[in-house]
Amino acid sequence: MCGRFALYADTALIRERFQLRDLPTGFAPHYNFAPSLPLLTIRPDAQGGRVARMRRWGLVPHWAADAKIGNKLSNARAETAWQKPSFRDAFHIGRCIISASGYYEWQTREEGGKLVKQPYYLYAQSGETLAMAGLVSLWIAPDGSKLPTCCVLTTTPNNMTAEIHERMPVLLTSPAAEEIWLNDDSPLGAVRELCAPCNENYLLTHMVSRRVNAARENDSGLMAIYADPQ
Repeated sequence: MCGRFALYADTALIRERFQLRDLPTGFAPHYNFAPSLPLLTIRPDAQGGRVARMRRWGLVPHWAADAKIGNKLSNARAETAWQKPSFRDAFHIGRCIISASGYYEWQTREEGGKLVKQPYYLYAQSGETLAMAGLVSLWIAPDGSKLPTCCVLTTTPNNMTAEIHERMPVLLTSPAAEEIWLNDDSPLGAVRELCAPCNENYLLTHMVSRRVNAARENDSGLMAIYADPQ
């Protein structure tokens, strides 16, 4: 799964990395994004470029009767999202990039005779900003107000991340992959081929403090290397 991540790169670097003219109002660096928070999402625009928009993390399908369903839909399994009712429409015509500096994942381990969850931080070995594959949806409430939402696609882990967790985000690791993913006219087969774990050499990881467990914690110290208590 992907339940927390960080985005703290310089705004100019984000614009350059994703070919954006500007960033949306309300964007700010954050070291501990959690579901329900607004995320920076990237979609094609009508002129053939790209546009960034803030969308709430937790996808609400356009047909949903209540926005609360988004609380359960922060992630979508890439193996089934293309045909599952909650995500099907977004998978076909609402694919996006969710920008991240890195993400957190929890390894279940035994400590002092008890099972505990130890967080790790995962990030690109190259230092580049990650392009996580995501989906977007626009929900219109009965009063006519609009709620733009999104979710993160997850897939099976590669050999490195499997030591930490059984799922990982779908990461788009080349400009060609990004273009295929964002183009709503791309063949379904080509899109689904992207929903695979990235090369195991693409990411680096290290253990971090359990402070990240609390969504209210939001500072650069969350990513600091944490000494193994064992």
